[in-house]
Amino acid sequence: MTPPGRTDLSRPAAAHTHAATPEEAALYLKALHDNAPDAIYFKDCESRFTWVCKSMAEKRGIEDPSALIGTTDFDTFSKEHATQAFADEQKILRTGQPIHDIEEKETWPDGRVTWVSTSKMPLRDDYGGIIGTFGISRDITARVKAETLLASTRKELLEASRLAGMAEISSGILHNIGNGLNSVNTSVTLITEQLAQSRVVKLVKAAEMLRENESGLARFLTEDERGTMLPGYLIELSALLAEEQNALKTEVEQLRRYVEHLKSVVALQQGYNRTGSLVENAAPEELVEEAVQISALSLDRHGIDVLREFSPVPVIRVTRHKVLQILVNFIRNAKYALDESGRDHDKTITLVLGQTPEGKIAITVRDNGAGVAPENMASLFRFGFTTRKDGHGFGLHSSANTAKEIGGEVRAHSDGPGRGAAFTLELPLRPPDDPEGPGAPPPRPATK
Repeated sequence: MTPPGRTDLSRPAAAHTHAATPEEAALYLKALHDNAPDAIYFKDCESRFTWVCKSMAEKRGIEDPSALIGTTDFDTFSKEHATQAFADEQKILRTGQPIHDIEEKETWPDGRVTWVSTSKMPLRDDYGGIIGTFGISRDITARVKAETLLASTRKELLEASRLAGMAEISSGILHNIGNGLNSVNTSVTLITEQLAQSRVVKLVKAAEMLRENESGLARFLTEDERGTMLPGYLIELSALLAEEQNALKTEVEQLRRYVEHLKSVVALQQGYNRTGSLVENAAPEELVEEAVQISALSLDRHGIDVLREFSPVPVIRVTRHKVLQILVNFIRNAKYALDESGRDHDKTITLVLGQTPEGKIAITVRDNGAGVAPENMASLFRFGFTTRKDGHGFGLHSSANTAKEIGGEVRAHSDGPGRGAAFTLELPLRPPDDPEGPGAPPPRPATK
């Protein structure tokens, strides 16, 4: 059964469907040629381009796609990449076996390096003979760079931890990096899954069908049952591919934010032995929202709702990423408590923002999870203490230390097992060692 809104190319067209005219067919093909987001191309047996789409030409800095006809990868890329691509295509010509989703490194004449995920297939004539190859390549440069940066970040973290020479501090930093790495790993996994489930394969099949009928394209599109359905199918498919591309762009931007946070945490570790950590004006509600954004994928995956109870509060002067480390730890701790509560639904984290009678800013992360036994309350912020089976006891202890560094404090409350818990961070309007001094005017509004 064909899903609603999809076209089944194996069934006759409905009575009201009219066959495309040659002019309409040409228009549809031009739309595919001009708007396909990925690089689609056909080659002869010598690996010379015989047809390319517009986006592929634009990537090469060429305005007219026809200028690429007759050229090879050796005319554009480094010898290393072109040689490997040629070898892959010659193997396809010999064996008839396609290759799918291989990662290729592209080195350009100006030194740029990009990465693509490529699928290549044999191109056959009407008698089944192989007369060339065709393929489609999707740019995955952002993902590869993020993975490379992640590996570099891990290396920097290990070196920074070694130089610190303090196991307690290093453990806390590693725990905070772990929070970010979990989000990065989730984001990379989602991108990989989206690429694996891409509808591009359907576009390749449609392009192959057009290529097979190139000599009688007008007849195929106006008389053949499959051909008459193809234009509408391509229109639907182009819209789906556009949605797919937007989803990937959104995920890559999320991944970039995670990596930036990791870099900031590493920078903080490297600056522990220096004086004058960066203090800036920040709106507390923006700090809370940023911590939620960093944790968003994990919260969504576990079906946790986030509620907000915000009261108006003034701008404060803080070291932004130290506050984020604490809030992300609190949110992560709440997530684990909800997982351990046994709830299948109605899992909630409530974020409360307000000001204490003493004028401090109070940010509370409250959950309706497993709760804390009375005998464990006094040990929650002690180094190495944990009630989780696979826990390390670094997160809350590190949060308490970081809060002291920026002139704040943390506290916890729970009415007992099964009744949830609340963790609160209190911050002064400016840290004690603020260069502007305790008698300085109130902080200026935060700027983004």
